Amino acid sequence: MHKEPQEHQAHPVSRLFTTCATMVAHAAGKPLAFAICLAVVIIWAASGPMFGFLRYVAAIDKHRHDCHHFSHGVSYPEHAKP
Repeated sequence: MHKEPQEHQAHPVSRLFTTCATMVAHAAGKPLAFAICLAVVIIWAASGPMFGFLRYVAAIDKHRHDCHHFSHGVSYPEHAKP
């Protein structure tokens, strides 16, 4: 007598993960998901000036400029020249 192999019983956490992943994958492909993400990016970009983001970027840019050894080759300070 030939027996059919028993179906592999997935772990409950594995089933939960698969269910959640499937739901997220279906939701991510919807136009509403795109609209929400676009709105978040627009709000994030518009709120940058409110939180002084440009001053932060300018400070980073100034630091990069002051540390000129990171651009256009290596230049060493006087005390560290090989």
